[in-house]
Amino acid sequence: RALARTTPTSAMGCVTAKHMVLEKELEGLREIGGINAEALSQVGDLKTSHAEDVTKTQELNRQEIMELNERITQLVQVASEEHRKAQEAHSEDLRSLHERYTKEVRKLQEDEHNQMSKELMRNVEEVRKLQAEYRTSLRSLGLEMRMMSAAGSYCAPAMGMQKEEIQGGGCSAGMSSLPPKATGP
Repeated sequence: RALARTTPTSAMGCVTAKHMVLEKELEGLREIGGINAEALSQVGDLKTSHAEDVTKTQELNRQEIMELNERITQLVQVASEEHRKAQEAHSEDLRSLHERYTKEVRKLQEDEHNQMSKELMRNVEEVRKLQAEYRTSLRSLGLEMRMMSAAGSYCAPAMGMQKEEIQGGGCSAGMSSLPPKATGP
């Protein structure tokens, strides 16, 4: 009996020891499962917080992009406004230069016209003087020829005869019968 008693007891003790080991393993597995569940919960929380961080970062990036786009739009507007103002200033400069050039050209044309008018008047006056001198020379020559033909003789009149001498009779006595046109001015 002692054997039988020790055997079952030892068998029982073995069962109890195995049972305890199994219980310990089961408890360890439960702890691992709890830890694993806790780790999964922490991983889920980390994923959630990471997703929130990513969403916040994306939202911040969108806001920054919108701000940058707005700045770019403003810079483009400012640059185009400055370009437009520069073109307007350039156009105004060109217009004023053109007006000044036109005024100067008109003034030069008027000055040229005045100078040409004065020169024309001076030339007309010179032509009149030359025509008068030419007529006087022709009259004087015509008188000399008439005197020579009327007298029938050669009377050498002095080349420097004055108008009064010609009208007064000059060399021959037939001079007083000259027509008034021949002796007039």
